[in-house]
Amino acid sequence: MAYWWVSQNRTFEEEKNGGYLWAPIKTKTGGAMHHWNSMSDLREGDIVFSYVGQKIVAMSTVTANAYQCENPFLKDGEEWENEGRKVDLSYKLIQPPIILRDIVDELQVYLEKQQKYSPLNRNGTGNQGYLFPLIDKVGEFLFSRA
Repeated sequence: MAYWWVSQNRTFEEEKNGGYLWAPIKTKTGGAMHHWNSMSDLREGDIVFSYVGQKIVAMSTVTANAYQCENPFLKDGEEWENEGRKVDLSYKLIQPPIILRDIVDELQVYLEKQQKYSPLNRNGTGNQGYLFPLIDKVGEFLFSRA
């Protein structure tokens, strides 16, 4: 089992209601993004923490490995490509949500050990991206707070 952090400000409600995560495979210019490619690494049983509006609002379980799927959000003028990856999740809302500012100092101690692709920068604010792997210590810390 692995732990993940997904930043879902714009897509949380639709993804939660549909029971999935979705990310494009390439940018409009044909480039690849590590935080989208990581969708392929999610496995059934993994735990995903949903970060929305400076809070961790859900702790979900992956119910199916990634598969190719067209963009469920596709609208005229959308910045994402149509071809993407989807992962099915069983969402569980955290009540009350974990407010980032209440745990950021403790969380940063663990994230300093994360060598690459941290969801937070040194200032404790979010790095731009969608899906980030978490080292076990970070996942266990968040799990214990949920």
